[in-house]
Amino acid sequence: MKLLLENLAGSWALLGGLKIAAVALIAAAFIPLVRQRDLASSLRAIVILSLPAVFLSGLLPLAWRVLPIPEPREEPAAAMVAASFASPARPDEVSPRPQSSPELSSPTISDRIPEAISPAPAIAPRPLLSPDRSLLLLWLTGAALSLAPVLFSWLAAVKLRRQPSSPELSRQWLALAGPHAARVPLRISPDVSGPGLAGLIRPVLLLPPEANTWSTSRLRSIFLHEGHHIRRKDVIWRELGRVVRAALWFHPVAWWAQSRLVVAQERAADEAVLAHGVAAPDYAFHLLAIAAGTRMAPGVAMARSSQVGGRIRLILSRHEALHPGRMFIERAAAVLTGVVAMLVTFMAFIRPSQAFGEEAAIADYGFRPPIIDRHGRLIATSDPTRMPENRRENTPVRWYPEREITAHLTGIVTPDGKDGVRVGKRSGLEDSPELEAGRPLQTTIDLRIQRLAWKILEQSGKRGAMLVSDAASGEILAAVSWPAFNPNLFAEGITPEQQQALDEDEMHPLANHISRPEPPASLFKFFIGLSAAKADAADRLFHCGSSIQVSGHRFSDWNKKRDEMLDLPAALSSGCNTYFIPMAIQMGPQPLLAMGKDFAFGGAGSGPWIPCGDWHGGRDGLALSKPIDLAMAALGQGSTRLSLVDCHRLTDAIASGKIRPAVFVKNRPAGLPRSLASTGVDERELGMIRRGMIDSFVTRRTKCPGGLAASAATAMSEVQRHVHVAFCSGYAPLDAPRFVVSLRLWSAPGQGASGVQDAGPLLGEAMNKLLREEF
Repeated sequence: MKLLLENLAGSWALLGGLKIAAVALIAAAFIPLVRQRDLASSLRAIVILSLPAVFLSGLLPLAWRVLPIPEPREEPAAAMVAASFASPARPDEVSPRPQSSPELSSPTISDRIPEAISPAPAIAPRPLLSPDRSLLLLWLTGAALSLAPVLFSWLAAVKLRRQPSSPELSRQWLALAGPHAARVPLRISPDVSGPGLAGLIRPVLLLPPEANTWSTSRLRSIFLHEGHHIRRKDVIWRELGRVVRAALWFHPVAWWAQSRLVVAQERAADEAVLAHGVAAPDYAFHLLAIAAGTRMAPGVAMARSSQVGGRIRLILSRHEALHPGRMFIERAAAVLTGVVAMLVTFMAFIRPSQAFGEEAAIADYGFRPPIIDRHGRLIATSDPTRMPENRRENTPVRWYPEREITAHLTGIVTPDGKDGVRVGKRSGLEDSPELEAGRPLQTTIDLRIQRLAWKILEQSGKRGAMLVSDAASGEILAAVSWPAFNPNLFAEGITPEQQQALDEDEMHPLANHISRPEPPASLFKFFIGLSAAKADAADRLFHCGSSIQVSGHRFSDWNKKRDEMLDLPAALSSGCNTYFIPMAIQMGPQPLLAMGKDFAFGGAGSGPWIPCGDWHGGRDGLALSKPIDLAMAALGQGSTRLSLVDCHRLTDAIASGKIRPAVFVKNRPAGLPRSLASTGVDERELGMIRRGMIDSFVTRRTKCPGGLAASAATAMSEVQRHVHVAFCSGYAPLDAPRFVVSLRLWSAPGQGASGVQDAGPLLGEAMNKLLREEF
């Protein structure tokens, strides 16, 4: 019971209840000033229907905790590395000390950190109903009991509709009600003792048998009264009010608001009767006589003994005319009521962090706002209630449920020793202005795809990185660097021994391979092709031979027997080195530099890691001034170094026809996409470049639903000598691309790596799983 009360008091349900009371008090202060009863009735209906929206703003966080979204089931091995937001209570691993100098033949994290897969402690059996679910069951029970009378009256109305009618009374009803009488027939029933409306979809006007003896003046008053209810659709508004009362059955304001709505509707109907010339004393007498004999009244009854006294006092004290000043005050009060109610309802949806500043944000999120993926799954949190049980006693400043899988994406935070955190600059999403401003950070990442990319890289056994984006929007769906570290070590306060072990690890888990600039190698030939299209040189034929000499340097093609003239698509698909060197030299540096400016290579960066890479002319402006520089650039070598993010954007531009930034954060302003056509690359020339990617070596070896377009490259690392870098990037399907995938692999010193042999199969595996599974 204690936990139940704590959950109720600690959730936004209590805050939502206070907001309801505020809206009701504002309405109670202004609506009584309005003497126009129709307007007052409408205002009360609007107020009561706004109560669930006001309360829902406080109930949503509780609902997410009570009804978590189930995550896809994973194999036990994957579950050790991929923590699921749907199961936040799973204990995190004990902070291990990473082992140094692991062998390349032991690729998995579990091999390098044996403590991470030690047997889990025994878990006490969970109760049948958690406190949150008990609260949900209690609410459902109360709502069902509150709706029971409503359901009973609806069922009774079905039976009463089959009662006989009185021809004489029906004639009078038809003469007075006009077209409404056809939709709402009159029925005589011994089960009622007073007039009233029953039913929601097909209402009926019910009269007791003694109505045949009533005077013509009384029947006219009754028909005028009920006709007003029909025109104003009071039956529908009253039943909606009952549903609202059932949903908020625990809140006294809901019951009070519903009763005030009923009174307002009846008083509005009384005003309508008097406006048709019925004398106030006669009408008051009719009401009193009807109420005295009423025992049961289904639906909207004309007179109830509990209400009739106040109504009669208003009827007898009613003035025939209103002073113009009073009418102006009433209208102004009505407008003010509507404006204030809308403002309060709008404010109800503003989170405390937005309304009351950073202190409220800290209280709400535990310490620092969370990072979530595109579907709301947790990536990082400082809220102890979102952490495993074994972390709540000594709560860390941050907890990352996915551990290594999102380490390089999020970056790190460490305790600053002053009840705060120190953020690793330029390390990832933790260094975001949204978090510093006290707002949650929703990323474009899909954690399911993030785990898939991690698993593929881990199984390869080679250091590497992978990016996956949505081909339609350009949003990054996964950004993985393998191997990685456990960011929870830093959030808890990493020891010198643990830091040393990470520094000395030969697999370099601290290195972010996503942002590491490397020569793009043959992938850059597609950039040369775009630059040629910009310079109107894409249609030229060039000789593709076994070698070519430039400024005393000989450049060889991988095919030693080649000797032919090729066009651009054929050169791209076959990767002919000696084709692109004369093309680049003949174009000169300006088209390349201009296209590089269009892509913003080497600028501030298109993701959370900066800088993204080096670009020609960034420092001295003299790059590409010599033929040898152009020859090296044509092969993606020399001073040309790009990050995986920039290479991915190049493939994305070929797939989508747009140059756009890589988007990692939802709702953050980003640079506007720019079409390739605006740079001078028309659709025909872009089609030529796409054909070269579709007919490449990788696509000939890979079967993919809907077809695959990809390019592969192999280079020597500029950062580590004698280390090969294998690269592959592509999109699929061909007709309507859904995903763009790029990956890089680094070989161990002395070992080889090939873009076609090593990176190509991994790209094919990733693309097939993305297209065949539901993402």
